[in-house]
Amino acid sequence: MKNRVVLKTNIMISLIIATGFLLISAIYYRISYNVALEHIEQVSDLTSENIYQQILVILDKPVDVSAIMANNTLLRGFLLQESDRLSREEHTETLQKYLQGYQSAYGYNEVFLVSFQTGHFHSYDGEDQFLSQEDLKKKLYFQDLSNTDKDYIMYVESDESAEAGNRTTLYVISKIPDSDGTLLGVVGIGVPVDQFQTLIQEYNKEFGVNVSLLDSEGIIQISSDYMRHEKVNVLEASGRNGSIWQSVLDWEEDGAGGFWELGTTGQKQTYMVVRYLPDIEWHLVVEQNMDDLLSGLRSQMAVIMAVFFIILLLVLIVVIGTVQSFDRQIVAITAAHEQERQAIFIKATNQLFEDIYEVDITNNRPANLASEAYFARMGVPEGMSFGESLPIIAKKRFREEFRQGYLDAFSPENVLKAFQNGEGSIRYECMATNDEKNYYWIRVIGELIVSEKDGTLHMLVYRENIEKEKQQEYRLLTKSLTDEMTGVRNKAAFQEVSAKLDDDINEGKAVFGVAMFDINYLKWVNDNYGHDAGDQLIIGACRFICSIFKRSPVYRIGGDEFSAILMGEDLEAYPALLEEFRAVIERKEGEEHPETKVSVAQGIAVYDSTRDRCFTDVFRRADEAMYRNKAEMKARHRELGLGYMNVR
Repeated sequence: MKNRVVLKTNIMISLIIATGFLLISAIYYRISYNVALEHIEQVSDLTSENIYQQILVILDKPVDVSAIMANNTLLRGFLLQESDRLSREEHTETLQKYLQGYQSAYGYNEVFLVSFQTGHFHSYDGEDQFLSQEDLKKKLYFQDLSNTDKDYIMYVESDESAEAGNRTTLYVISKIPDSDGTLLGVVGIGVPVDQFQTLIQEYNKEFGVNVSLLDSEGIIQISSDYMRHEKVNVLEASGRNGSIWQSVLDWEEDGAGGFWELGTTGQKQTYMVVRYLPDIEWHLVVEQNMDDLLSGLRSQMAVIMAVFFIILLLVLIVVIGTVQSFDRQIVAITAAHEQERQAIFIKATNQLFEDIYEVDITNNRPANLASEAYFARMGVPEGMSFGESLPIIAKKRFREEFRQGYLDAFSPENVLKAFQNGEGSIRYECMATNDEKNYYWIRVIGELIVSEKDGTLHMLVYRENIEKEKQQEYRLLTKSLTDEMTGVRNKAAFQEVSAKLDDDINEGKAVFGVAMFDINYLKWVNDNYGHDAGDQLIIGACRFICSIFKRSPVYRIGGDEFSAILMGEDLEAYPALLEEFRAVIERKEGEEHPETKVSVAQGIAVYDSTRDRCFTDVFRRADEAMYRNKAEMKARHRELGLGYMNVR
């Protein structure tokens, strides 16, 4: 009889613990899986945007350089008179030195000039050749330039010869027209694509994503593992979904497209973000695989299950010994065992989440002894309802700005409403504390469950530490809102703050000013001293603006345009700051060497509720003031005989 009681007790305890543990484990796995999906999509989208913008910056520079060469009067005059000067050796040497200068300055693979009049192909390395008219028409750049209104084209070629070592080059070919529009020839620049692979490998290492550039047929042009000459086709890769990849290759829209590739079990396995680069007809694809995350989840579940069975074995040993030794105290032993079981359950589940408790929403109270103990630790008086306890918990555990959101999300009324709307869980992200001093990010999750015993609605509440996840999101967001060259905020950040200021205007609490800045004679510096000198001019001007308006956020909103949002002390003292700005600019314009001069036009407008209906109105007034100042500066420069100051 005694053995039968012990056996029944052991079976009952084992079933209860196993059922509760498996339920929590299943919920944990499902929640973690969904969170992982969302995290992968966010990281992939942000990474795709960052890489896309950096590739555009890389492509823009050779386009600018080739445009400068194509508009150079030296080359145009050379092509017009080439047939008369072909026999002059110094004529060819002068041109070769000109081409060599650009190749040396930028490290290009190729710099060349082609005359459509004579068919002469001039290269920076002196390996010139003559092309017949038929040969010219067979050239890819001749055909493409003849069929487009654009001033330039791009295309990619791979040299698979042993000497070149499978070198892949991006060519930018620009037209050189005569004054009547006749095409005299072309100037070409060959850019090494190694920098694209370096960029891709950096993101692969830092964020664990696979990045590749594909042509319209699915051939990998550049990735962290392959180059164009290897001719790897993603449509033919084993184990990959060809229809999904075809959808990726068909994407030619301006924005980004997101695609999930399913695994053999039908689960989402790989997330892909695609962007189209029309100039070179390539697709930028960013992939992130779920395998590592799922493997980590399964490993964690295996460890937890092993711990659970060890704990269960220990519990059974304790129960058997207790029942055999104290048969007359079964009631007391049962009560003690219940407390021990709850402690073991909490210990096992706390490995997954923080502060797990259960609430009876229907009756507005804690659902068990463990939950009552948790509320007591939070300073909730005994017998107080769940709804009345929430403000006490919010004040003790959460940062002030998140408390009302927590109360709105988890009030009994809102939980019932969410359940009636068919929602199975409630989530809220906020900053919490354990010592009322140091705060960290958590995700509070409430799973809604209907009790099979009495049909009441229960909520199982978990708290998950997401501090590392938030830090990575912040790092990516900061990178996407920062101008890479100057380190100040970029145009995307400027659009965000303008939207916020529009909200402040609508709410009647806007107090701000807008300062606009435009760098003078940047094109003159680029043309005479090169784009590196132009970049240094932009960086120096930015530092100067930040040094004057040091308490205002500064944004780079164009190539040579900056803006500052004036608030607080800078807004109050802006007339004095403006005078200081003008005095320093006047001094910098008097520098002895032209390349060290800094000249910046400025304009400031302060929000006026009687005339400004939105942020754009203030911005437009500041922009107009800046252009008036720019015109005044140019007039003064002409009076002083500074002719080069007249260019932008």
